[in-house]
Amino acid sequence: PRSTFLDVMDKLSLAYWTANMVASVTVGYTEKGKTIMDPRKILVNYLKTWFIPDLAVVAPEWMALLLNADPVDNAQDTDVLKLIRIWRTFRVVKLVRLLKLRAVMSTINDLVDSEHTSIVAHVVQLLLFLLTANHMIACAWFSVASVQNSDVRTWVDHHGY
Repeated sequence: PRSTFLDVMDKLSLAYWTANMVASVTVGYTEKGKTIMDPRKILVNYLKTWFIPDLAVVAPEWMALLLNADPVDNAQDTDVLKLIRIWRTFRVVKLVRLLKLRAVMSTINDLVDSEHTSIVAHVVQLLLFLLTANHMIACAWFSVASVQNSDVRTWVDHHGY
């Protein structure tokens, strides 16, 4: 169920990833062991690598936000809104962002000199993975209970979710 908290978190996430797209154009990259800081080359590299996945994730979110803010009565616009809602259900695409996080984590791990700090960071990373996996499993069980059309009262009904 939607709540103010989820709406705020959706908007914050959208703002963050939109800002990340802009920031990606301002950050150099490494090519063949050489750091590239030329703005034109950075832009071209971003457009060739992460722009399309970023746009595929962020654009539908912006469209849904803008269309939901301005209700429409036109049947054609309603179809567009339905299409956007369907697209939003495939939020798994957002996991593409994890590829970026993996690269960032690898870079951070390379910068750490202390074995102790590296081990602690790895343990924290594993704990976050387990937390995420448990969250996904819980979401799957919530979905199973939510789609029940029987007369049996599920835990979702019992707790009022």
